[in-house]
Amino acid sequence: MTLEERWRKANEEYRALIKWSNDEAEKISRQLALEGAIQGLDTNREAYAPVHEEYKRRLLALFDKYELPNKPKL
Repeated sequence: MTLEERWRKANEEYRALIKWSNDEAEKISRQLALEGAIQGLDTNREAYAPVHEEYKRRLLALFDKYELPNKPKL
């Protein structure tokens, strides 16, 4: 598989990863709204932390899976 093909496949999986993380964040936001929590840029950061950590883990795994260069340092 060429580097271009690997990037293409990784990009497809990355799009699914973005959708997953957005969906998870939306679930958290809805739950916080139901609880009456104040929402803003710096509030409830800890509620979103598990999604962010899983996002980073999966992103780095994509670079490893497809042996892509320029792996980010997250």
